[in-house]
Amino acid sequence: MSNLILDFNNTYNKNDPYFKDFTYLDMHDIDGTDLFCSRLAERRIKDRIYKYSINGIHFIDNGNYHYMTRFFIQKIPEPFDLIVFDHHTDMQASTIPGLLSCGNWLKLVLLDHPFLHKVILIGPEHKAFTKIGHEDRLISISYEDIKASRLPEYNEYYPIYISIDKDILSEAYAITNWNQGDLPLNTLMAMLKKLILHHKVFGLDLCGAADPTLELPDLLKAEEVNEETDDILLHFLKKMSEKHPLNV
Repeated sequence: MSNLILDFNNTYNKNDPYFKDFTYLDMHDIDGTDLFCSRLAERRIKDRIYKYSINGIHFIDNGNYHYMTRFFIQKIPEPFDLIVFDHHTDMQASTIPGLLSCGNWLKLVLLDHPFLHKVILIGPEHKAFTKIGHEDRLISISYEDIKASRLPEYNEYYPIYISIDKDILSEAYAITNWNQGDLPLNTLMAMLKKLILHHKVFGLDLCGAADPTLELPDLLKAEEVNEETDDILLHFLKKMSEKHPLNV
């Protein structure tokens, strides 16, 4: 099991007591990673995470690096379901053809992952999708569905991997570098608890840190809010994994 912190922007306090059992990976020296991931950067990232297991909790900085989920789940060697909490679809056409980005990574996963069974995409802006040809493998759950408890039953035969972009949360719980939803933190944790209790889980990643270019007072405020939520989520996930390890 590999609990990891992938720090592209000096986002995390690696000395936080909650991170005592995490491996800290400094990613600052890899160029070509922000929003888009160059082919050279992809090779360097994959080399850096190669020896680490997909099992565990992975912090992957802000939403510009959500494509990291694609690299993690490429390690999965059997059929699985991907559960994504995100305010955005991440299924856009790339503005730079052929280049992986935070806006198209999930579309690429749907198109080319050999073991992906279904994607369950949970977030309030998921009403409209670009046609990609694999909609039969996509379940979209809007914020309205969540409030009305219209959550589908998942096939328990398949293990799952969970990816969370904190931009699904209201700004009371996260201040990210993208526009956000208004999901309460306790609702997110209730859904996570149900998933972890009833499914085998390969691992879980979280992104949604603040915009590092904010003015210092705004950045400090954002970091305070985000660190509090990270600590709450990490404490919750550690407690859950004591009896239900994030480790298939």
